[in-house]
Amino acid sequence: MVHRQDVQQRLFDAISSNVGVDRLPSVLDRDRLDLVEATVLELLRYISHVPLGLPHYTTADTSVAGFFVDKHIKVVAYIASCVINSRQCCTGIFANAQTKLCGLKCGRHKHAPAPCKW
Repeated sequence: MVHRQDVQQRLFDAISSNVGVDRLPSVLDRDRLDLVEATVLELLRYISHVPLGLPHYTTADTSVAGFFVDKHIKVVAYIASCVINSRQCCTGIFANAQTKLCGLKCGRHKHAPAPCKW
């Protein structure tokens, strides 16, 4: 959201106009916060919430990307880097949330194949 302040403003406007600024949103407000829900669901789908793999130990001296790794060294892979598409980062998340929202508004369960009017 730091890179897309326009999106952050739209989400804030949706919350402040439907919930107000005097209280926090609750589950009861969910029906009126379609854009916020779609954005949260898309972020949960896109972001790896367990960014690290399980720890392993090397069984022999080896090298990884030109770096020497001794035998019996604990290795923890940063797997989040394997699932992030840099071409989609910071732009595609909100577009997918809008597509998901469009599908919800038009009565479709998943992504809408074409833009719908609502």
